[in-house]
Formats: sequence, structure tokens, C-alpha cells
Amino acid sequence: MDVSPKKAADWLTADADVQDRKLRQSWVSQLASDMENGKFLVTHQAIAFDEDGHRIDGHHRLEAIV
Repeated sequence: MDVSPKKAADWLTADADVQDRKLRQSWVSQLASDMENGKFLVTHQAIAFDEDGHRIDGHHRLEAIV
């Protein structure tokens, strides 16, 4: 699934109670650069949600998309 910047932002703000690890801006910048330059590798890691629809993985990837 392709994720637009708007959808990424929506997912980031949907759960105010999500306890994300500390955002590393340098990693977000690297991911964003890789995405822009066609160097982002698709792997088994994804944006993950639990059975209740709460985001549980993908914070840095979503920030990079935004």
C-alpha cells in the first residue's frame, strides 16, 4: 500500500496515547532522503497496527513520509 503524506500524518496524530520511542530526526531525514531518491528498500517491516487499530510500529517511517 502506498501511504500519502496526509495519510501518514493522520496515522501519527490518530492515537494521542501511543508511546513512541524518542524520535531521531537524523534517522527520519535519512529515510526521507532514501524515499525521495528511490533508495528506500521495501522490507518485512511495515506500519503496524494492533487488533484495535492502534499504531504499534512505523513512527520513523511515517515521519519520513510526512
